[in-house]
Amino acid sequence: MVVNRDYANAATLSFTLSDQVESVSRVSTETGMPVAMTAVDGVYTVELLAGEGVLLQMNEGFVSVVTDGVNTRHLSKAVDTAEALKMEEYQDGDEKAAFLKALENARAVLLNEQATQNQVNKALDTLNKAMAALRPCALEGVNLALNRPVSATSSYNEGTYFHASYLTDGVHTGLNENTHAGWSVDPYDVLGKEDPVDVTVDLGETYLIETVVLKPTIYNDGSSFPQRLILQVSEDGKTWTDVGKLDNFRLIAPLDQVVTVTPTEGRYVRVHIILHSDVTDTTGGSLSQIGELEVYGQEVELTETDPIETEPDESEPVDSDTETEPAGGTDSETAQEPGSGTTAGTSAGTAAETTASSSQGCRSTLGGGLALVVLAAMAAPAVLMASRKRRRTMQG
Repeated sequence: MVVNRDYANAATLSFTLSDQVESVSRVSTETGMPVAMTAVDGVYTVELLAGEGVLLQMNEGFVSVVTDGVNTRHLSKAVDTAEALKMEEYQDGDEKAAFLKALENARAVLLNEQATQNQVNKALDTLNKAMAALRPCALEGVNLALNRPVSATSSYNEGTYFHASYLTDGVHTGLNENTHAGWSVDPYDVLGKEDPVDVTVDLGETYLIETVVLKPTIYNDGSSFPQRLILQVSEDGKTWTDVGKLDNFRLIAPLDQVVTVTPTEGRYVRVHIILHSDVTDTTGGSLSQIGELEVYGQEVELTETDPIETEPDESEPVDSDTETEPAGGTDSETAQEPGSGTTAGTSAGTAAETTASSSQGCRSTLGGGLALVVLAAMAAPAVLMASRKRRRTMQG
């Protein structure tokens, strides 16, 4: 039983259970029937009124229940993940400053022997949100989708093996090595094989998107990978442009699917699934599962369309033979082509050791460390903006 020992205020309590617990349910105080609970990263949460308690039901034969003391395991893991990030691969600004502050606070909480579980949970939540808010530079081999928020029209967020956030968390291993398998449709939606499902990643800002990597789940050799999908890009999350596709596709091994798309500017990348795998759940619903999604591309520089015209200073002579250039730069447009592919069945290359001097000073090239398994580019019309133009430049 979990009890709120504050008899004056309601509280939200978090707790962990032994890894041997296969299932846990909350016994309803109204019906006496068990209601299944879901853990996120191994942490269960219940909301209790002042002095209220809740009875938990575990799988048959299990005795030991709630872990004693303050659990810092997940905060420690998050700190390790945060410390492994290369700050030169992220843009300077408020987001980076907030992340460094959250990391410093999380370290302090871990060192504080008097820290409460609520303090640990708060530090974990703050650090995870700060990591998700970091804005990556479009450097060679840098995954623009890493830790970016994911939404889906169907998602099995049971929290141990599958969750929408696991699609971009950078974890892609077997179930015996890590519990984060990736994203899955919700089997309880009982989807038909051709019922459409959308999975969307918000990159946080606009990039010139050139390559999308879809990694299948490893635990079943990729057999639940969708058979037909369209990759789409949007600047506002409302109007979408088709940039690539996989059609009548069946995996026989869990190989990374690297799609070189029509280079398109956008903030949102969507996987529009229109045909699920041949695998069905015990509920009878068709399954689609993806272990990891990565996005690669270039920085986009926004400039004003019309330069501001200023009157010359009459106190100084103007040489009529000298050509001047508006402050907004020239009208030329240059773009760096992505590198060519290498061996099939491998993942994206290691990020280059490049330092970003400022929030706008990121290099913007995509190297040749990607395995090109699929080249399915689709033509996309250019979008003209009346109030501004976009100029893609190679910096550095």
